Amino acid sequence: MSAPVLELDFWSDDIKVGVLTPLMILRAQEPSLRKKTKGILQAKVETVVTETRTIHNLNLIAPALGNYKEKILSVAHKPDFAYPCEVNSVTQQSIPSKPPPAPSVTKMIYSQTDFVNWLKEILQSPFVRSAIDSLLAKSNEMGAESATNGASTQPADSAHG
Repeated sequence: MSAPVLELDFWSDDIKVGVLTPLMILRAQEPSLRKKTKGILQAKVETVVTETRTIHNLNLIAPALGNYKEKILSVAHKPDFAYPCEVNSVTQQSIPSKPPPAPSVTKMIYSQTDFVNWLKEILQSPFVRSAIDSLLAKSNEMGAESATNGASTQPADSAHG
């Protein structure tokens, strides 16, 4: 007589097989920003790997400003595990103000769903929108100056006479 097979399943019911890494999700943001800004700005992920941590930085790049780079967030995790990851939005630290800006908040993210929700909140935050608007404005200013400097330099009053 064989022993009865016990079917005791204590695994979470929300396990999904199509989980993406934070790096994959961050890289998916790169073409979106380029498209929304008509190529004036770019988003670029840079990754640093150490023995104990993998760190992904998401940067805003302004090609018209000599490829000026502004780091807006970082994500760190163990090299062999994508989750949990430690996330940090650093944009608010770089915006000058008096008194000094509030320190950025570092928090742990335990799932893809939580990471996507956090990332959407950060990318739509006033801090990131301000950085994007500032870089767009400065890039547009550089474009206008280049157009003006490339146009005819004929003095205005010589046209009349």
